[in-house]
Amino acid sequence: MPINLNLIKLVPPIGGQSSDKALPDLIMNINRLIERLNVWNTQLKVKGPVFSTEDGLMSNGALVQLAVVANYTVLDPVQTVLVNTTGANRTITLPAATQGRRVTVKKVRADTSAYTVTVSAGSVYIDNQTNWKLTISGSAMTVEADGTNWHIIGIVNGVT
Repeated sequence: MPINLNLIKLVPPIGGQSSDKALPDLIMNINRLIERLNVWNTQLKVKGPVFSTEDGLMSNGALVQLAVVANYTVLDPVQTVLVNTTGANRTITLPAATQGRRVTVKKVRADTSAYTVTVSAGSVYIDNQTNWKLTISGSAMTVEADGTNWHIIGIVNGVT
């Protein structure tokens, strides 16, 4: 819902601007931010209030899904990473191999491009390899850690 100018007439001028100019600019920027947050929040399948920390977004300790369009290191408590490869290859780096931790990574770009998603375990292994590639749209893998390394629990087409 857009912010109504009449509701916040008492806001003081910003940086020497007259309140007639500063207030509409502020409201326009706030409305743009609200629109972006609403779009972004529909992509986050979360329960409870969302708040930001130094480590990322949290929601009652369980952020179920995160959509990314860049390289990303998986943070707790993200469980699913949906990766868009528009214009470039992407690398998703798994967190420390804490026993029982599961992560699913899926390539969601609906095209026939050659861009790939590399799922990397850093200095440990995913089924005896340091990384795996998701090569076609819709390909995905779920991995689970044993406390030392990661193990593939499930694969959907196009993983090499």
